[in-house]
Amino acid sequence: MNKETKTSFVNRTLGLSLGATQGMYSCCSDAKRQVLFSLNVPNGDIILSPNWSTNSYARSIKHIKKISDEGYELLVFRVWTKKNSKGETRTVGFDPVTEKRKLIDVDGKTFRAVPLDYEEESEPSNNTRAQRKNHTIDRIIRDTKISKKIKNLYRNLCQVCGVKLVTPSGDYSEGAHIIPLGAPHHGPDKESNILCLCPNHHVLLDKFSITFAADGQVSGNEGHKMTLLHDISETNIRWHNTMYLNAKKVE
Repeated sequence: MNKETKTSFVNRTLGLSLGATQGMYSCCSDAKRQVLFSLNVPNGDIILSPNWSTNSYARSIKHIKKISDEGYELLVFRVWTKKNSKGETRTVGFDPVTEKRKLIDVDGKTFRAVPLDYEEESEPSNNTRAQRKNHTIDRIIRDTKISKKIKNLYRNLCQVCGVKLVTPSGDYSEGAHIIPLGAPHHGPDKESNILCLCPNHHVLLDKFSITFAADGQVSGNEGHKMTLLHDISETNIRWHNTMYLNAKKVE
């Protein structure tokens, strides 16, 4: 018996009669009020990026609006792709299982599909708002227990440049979230999403002026390689790489 094709799976799931789905990031059923996105495994939970095919992006952004504006249900299924000899991305395998997800709008152009139980950022237990400190820009500094643990691990030395700021009140560094906490990014407050950085490299990371690979090699600040003493989520790294490329594309 032949294995089910991706097109047959999509048609069966959404009750459609498409002839082909190659090159499509998403399909929509108005009858079921559902949108089905393919979740390319190397991209983590990113389901749509402006760096991808222009035609397919334009089609899928309409489906995003169905979810965000009309309340359509978001479903995903995992796919594996590779480029052919012409440089075209083609699906080479998929997992015929759908999962309900929640849509996260990253920057109005890039979108993530996160689990329904994805934890939103909560207020600190003492009901105080996160502290704001003025540097060259105004940004929120969150010094959570987890970030303190990471900073202690690196002895307040910046993972990028190795600098440690010494102040009268003690050594200073910042816990930088790879996927930032809070809206619109909603990153997790977990060790695998936190780096120990100096204020300068924290700003560069948050503004997507630099990014890094799983081996610690830094892009945007060539000549530096990060010190890595703890496990970092490759999904979060891929997310940051995508945001970095998006920012470079706008320049």
